[in-house]
Amino acid sequence: IIPFLGEGESAVFSGRYIIHPTYGIQFSADSYTRTAPENAAQILRYLSSGLIKGVGPSTASKIVEKFGSDSLDIIQNEPTRLATIRGISEEKARAISEEYAKTAMVQDIMLMLSPYEVSPDRCMSIFSRLGKNATARIKENPYLLCMPDIELPFEKVERIAYDMGISPDSETRLAAGI
Repeated sequence: IIPFLGEGESAVFSGRYIIHPTYGIQFSADSYTRTAPENAAQILRYLSSGLIKGVGPSTASKIVEKFGSDSLDIIQNEPTRLATIRGISEEKARAISEEYAKTAMVQDIMLMLSPYEVSPDRCMSIFSRLGKNATARIKENPYLLCMPDIELPFEKVERIAYDMGISPDSETRLAAGI
């Protein structure tokens, strides 16, 4: 299961080959690391995929035509430069940058929680509840995932906490359990 790997994105997989009794030799991925699109063609496919709210194929073409392989860097670090493109206001440029950042943060949450079968929708609600620093906050206190508006089952959060090395007698565990 590969959470939130969008069109135009690349990834490096780690794993091993296995022999499936019905389908034969298969690659079984243990983990993967997303890599950002590197060239203009990959960036165009990524931006055109609809993954970033407010950017469709037409807007994506304009952005890549103007900024080429620097497009994602411009979106992330200099969004006001997007407003130099006809049809993109400064407000829309900021919104595109915010959506790009939000997408990356939600992907990080999905990557962290995918081994525990946490759905993409639930990861979105986790991001909505915990905000920009969600992954850091979860690493510090995975029991936040038990809080209202997230409400992962305590047993599932126990597995996450154990894998993160949280002590069974930690105060955060005891508070969440109560």
